[in-house]
Amino acid sequence: MKRPRTITRRAADHEVRLGQAFIGSVYAALRSSPQWNRCLLVVTYDEHGGFFDHLPPPAVTDENAAFRRLGVRVPGLVAGATVRRGATVAKTFDHVSVIATLTRRFGLRPLNDRAGATNDLSACIDPALVDNPRPGPALPPAPVIPMASLVERDRQLAGLPPRHHRELWQAAEALKLPPALDRRRQSLAVAEHWLSAGERLRALRLR
Repeated sequence: MKRPRTITRRAADHEVRLGQAFIGSVYAALRSSPQWNRCLLVVTYDEHGGFFDHLPPPAVTDENAAFRRLGVRVPGLVAGATVRRGATVAKTFDHVSVIATLTRRFGLRPLNDRAGATNDLSACIDPALVDNPRPGPALPPAPVIPMASLVERDRQLAGLPPRHHRELWQAAEALKLPPALDRRRQSLAVAEHWLSAGERLRALRLR
């Protein structure tokens, strides 16, 4: 008779609420800054989160045959003074669209064939707002971030080996960073610092 497998619960090393609070804080800072009328905030994700995608990934131009087909779709957000409000854009974009936008906006040579063929983000811009930029919409009610849960999470993670991006951790170790620049083991202090800034911007509330 086989013994039942024991499953050990480990603390999650990623907190979704912190990611959303961080995005809200960056948006709030840009929205209230003098640069709002001349900037474009682009948020892209590198993972699809496990959601089912009913559309087959399209083919794209690329010099490398291994990269001539996109993967499943990932979330993407664009915000700015000239962005179309509340719109869902049907054009196909990929992460290279950010580079394509920069090269066409500033008249630069495309880095390669992929950048030259990829759709830029101009479809997200409202032509009527180019000469008449608007203030950004206000954020929804600020989410509450319980600091006690973050402190407990940090306590549980203390001493555990890194579970994700081990190669980046190893690279940082190999570089022998000066102690003042190595913040990997100060995640709670770093989180408290920018969460306090987000609270001042009314993008979140600490509890």
